[in-house]
Amino acid sequence: MQLFRLFALMLVLSNLIACFDNKQPKPKTVIIPVDTSNNLKIRKQNFTVLNKIDTSSFSVDFFTQLPSSISDSSGEFYTYDTTKLIDKKYIFLSDLATFAVVKINGAEIYLVKDYQKSVETSKNTFRDVYLGNGYTVLLTLHLIKYLGDGKSYNGGKLEVQNSKYKLSFKVHGNSKV
Repeated sequence: MQLFRLFALMLVLSNLIACFDNKQPKPKTVIIPVDTSNNLKIRKQNFTVLNKIDTSSFSVDFFTQLPSSISDSSGEFYTYDTTKLIDKKYIFLSDLATFAVVKINGAEIYLVKDYQKSVETSKNTFRDVYLGNGYTVLLTLHLIKYLGDGKSYNGGKLEVQNSKYKLSFKVHGNSKV
């Protein structure tokens, strides 16, 4: 009888050990165009893409400084509609072409633009969809004012969601080409 219990215990333990996956996600390379002194250069940067789906509650935080992957000369820079743009307290940043960054619970979360789901809903109104790390971000914007030289002032709504929770904010900000 003790031999049977020992065998059953070993079987249960081996099944538990097999259930744990200790593999770390491999970084994926994203190509980021960087404009330096009117010459377009390509820089590769590794972003770790998490494979697990996040079901925890979350909050969207301000960036205290721009990440090195975002240039202050071109991109999208958005904040809450109650926050002044001159304070440079952004909650959503994008390179306009391939990826975006949002700060969730203090961590910079990189998202890839989904071109198949991103659409122009009407004249001067766009909805961009970004996916990654268990999050989906919908950015719906309308042009408020064209500022010249490839710059515009936009307003709209930012929706950030994981598999369980969804946050929605009114935003405003600039896009620079």
